[in-house]
Amino acid sequence: MLLLNYAMNPTHSIFGHQFEIVNNISDSFESVTVITTEYIGDKLPENVKVYLAPWKSNSKILSVVKFYRTLILVLFKKRYDLVFSHMVDTQAFMAVPLLKIQKIPHIFFNGNTSFDSIPIQNRYNWGTSYIEPYNKAGTYTSVLQNNGHQTVAPDSYHFGKEAHSFWANYVLQYIVRNQLI
Repeated sequence: MLLLNYAMNPTHSIFGHQFEIVNNISDSFESVTVITTEYIGDKLPENVKVYLAPWKSNSKILSVVKFYRTLILVLFKKRYDLVFSHMVDTQAFMAVPLLKIQKIPHIFFNGNTSFDSIPIQNRYNWGTSYIEPYNKAGTYTSVLQNNGHQTVAPDSYHFGKEAHSFWANYVLQYIVRNQLI
């Protein structure tokens, strides 16, 4: 599996959970390769390899070039059965053309909002790649809240470890149910 995420840093105040998610899913795959914007070198399971593609908001063109360089390098080194994008919408959409060419299934999702306001006739059919893009109830936040998980603080979009573990299992079930691997 190839996973695109924002940070492999367990101490990151917003994205620290992504480190734990990689650890959790590594048991379900022979190998996991991660392309991330931040990695502090913490110990990971032996079947996890991390590639760094820093993303700087004040240097978008250079960030795009670095991401594509890293993605192309990773795709040429190994054939992946699946790509999962976790909270990196820009990189997820950038990866779509290369993954389509290589016929690699790619899964991504909406965090807090959906595109349900887009008229039906203007909606793109993502197949099983995009988890319920036009359904508010299919967003990460809605799925977690509808299954009893609450944010860590009022007026926050951030959930605790148990919610992230639930989401990882939810996505794994989606992968199996849709026969993506």
